[in-house]
Amino acid sequence: MTLTELIKEFKHDNLELSIDEDKVLIIQSKSDKFQYSTKSLSEGLILNVLSFISKVALENKFKIVSIVDEEIYLLNKKYDMQFVVYLSETEPSIDEYDKISKIIDILDSLSRANSNLYINGIHQSQQIVVGNDDWKCNVNFDYEDLHTFIHDINAFFNFKYNENRCLYGDDYIEYVIDFPELKSLFGYMKLPEVYCSEVYKDRIYYEITKISLPLFNLIMKEQEYGDEEEYQHHENFSLKVFNINSILGIPYTDSKFTEIALKITKNFLFKLSMKYNINLNIVEKNIYEINAEDIVSTLYEKLEMVKESDLYYNHEYDADLVQYYYQASLMEDSPFKYLAYYQVVECIYDEVLMANTIGDIQQLINSAWFNTNDKSDIQKIIDKIKWQNNSKKDEDKLKLVMDKYFKNNASDDIFLEANKEIIELCKKMKIIKDDFEFKDLQKILKVIYRYRCDCTHSNRNYPISKIADGNSIQDYIKLIRLIAERIILNYR
Repeated sequence: MTLTELIKEFKHDNLELSIDEDKVLIIQSKSDKFQYSTKSLSEGLILNVLSFISKVALENKFKIVSIVDEEIYLLNKKYDMQFVVYLSETEPSIDEYDKISKIIDILDSLSRANSNLYINGIHQSQQIVVGNDDWKCNVNFDYEDLHTFIHDINAFFNFKYNENRCLYGDDYIEYVIDFPELKSLFGYMKLPEVYCSEVYKDRIYYEITKISLPLFNLIMKEQEYGDEEEYQHHENFSLKVFNINSILGIPYTDSKFTEIALKITKNFLFKLSMKYNINLNIVEKNIYEINAEDIVSTLYEKLEMVKESDLYYNHEYDADLVQYYYQASLMEDSPFKYLAYYQVVECIYDEVLMANTIGDIQQLINSAWFNTNDKSDIQKIIDKIKWQNNSKKDEDKLKLVMDKYFKNNASDDIFLEANKEIIELCKKMKIIKDDFEFKDLQKILKVIYRYRCDCTHSNRNYPISKIADGNSIQDYIKLIRLIAERIILNYR
């Protein structure tokens, strides 16, 4: 059939075909108010155009905005999304249409499943903005590549998400990471990615690459001050582990999966550190879910409370004790931070023991039976002090320090009044039942020393991650910090 015959026989409710005097083919729509003109009278191209237009009209998902040369511009009014489809004389354009139609189907499914969701296209960009009344920030998705778009949407809405630490689905888990060396640097550093030359299915492997868009979006939607167009400029890395589920035969929905995945990942981190001296941290605390507005507000109030008298240098605390305290304050919450604060107490063990020994010697020398000219009396004192000091354990030294620089010879009323915050914490931790129990230092001594031993010694049967009494590591760190502060204040 010739093109002329095709035009004569063409019948369509909404389209009209004609050839003008310059032999320019004109396709005109009655309803959508567009007109397509081309000097190319290629039957293949015309058939592709007509087939495409018919498909658009049949599904009614898009409005044809215009057709310019071999480009058809489409608009989805529901989501305000624009698409461009490139036509060819030989290749049918229906495949391209099916791709963008699938995108709309996906968004329709999301809208039906999430009534609070709103979706809009970004003008002159192959991106959509997705928002929800429950989110603090909108997020973006790029639909330039259909396969990537489907994966990102599926990961964002359907993968398991663990408290801003990791994102995981079948044969995939991704951790938020940081580099300790970069914490002191201002701004970001662009670093090379580490990845395999091909995709493997027969082994467990990992990559260190830019944080994925789904994980980035899951983090950003909880940000008070987020920017939904920031991902392309974001340089943070994540660690991605592949194929754990299929290789080990454990589904990602299994309650033990994240524990197993973390063990495997820590093996990777060990090898990185051992072989290349590259140290990575898996972000274990929820740095992004904290309410930034609350933090700023709280800090604002604290700064406003600073008195002018506290701006003056009027007392010098012990330099060593302050240095131990400062080092501890810089650390992340962990058993090692507890030990770092404990060093404030431990630092003066021998010093306090010596002072106590000197006091004991003075008492013996001043006793009625002691004769300075009798060598046996002197030997008695030496033997007694040697035995006493050798029998002193760390718990005994801790008690000496606490008696001297924590209780500090204060009366019971003053002691309880000065330590209100510590008392409330001890009651919360169930170390004591009431304020008066706090006067018995032995109870608090046992607790802080026992936890110090737990942090110092390792045992497979008693992992430090499991605190026997149910208190959090933050409670223990706060307790030893408050005690360290009192000792620094009272130390002379």
